[in-house]
Amino acid sequence: MCSGRLCRWPQGIKALGDYLHAKTPKLQLGCYTSPWTKNCCGEPGSLGFEAVDMEYFAHVGCDHGISPFRLWVGGGEGRG
Repeated sequence: MCSGRLCRWPQGIKALGDYLHAKTPKLQLGCYTSPWTKNCCGEPGSLGFEAVDMEYFAHVGCDHGISPFRLWVGGGEGRG
């Protein structure tokens, strides 16, 4: 499931999206998640929670939900 980074955005992603949309209406906010259990930085991914995370992205005002899918040569989990 998604975890916000309150140290980067103290008021949360919704406040960031509201600010960006008010400041520059043409600017769109994209929210990223990994299609695996963790992303390349070791943070939680969306595996098993894809629909929940995309609903959260919509709720907080993200214009795009991004979940790139990559498989690396040799098998195993993709990295972000």
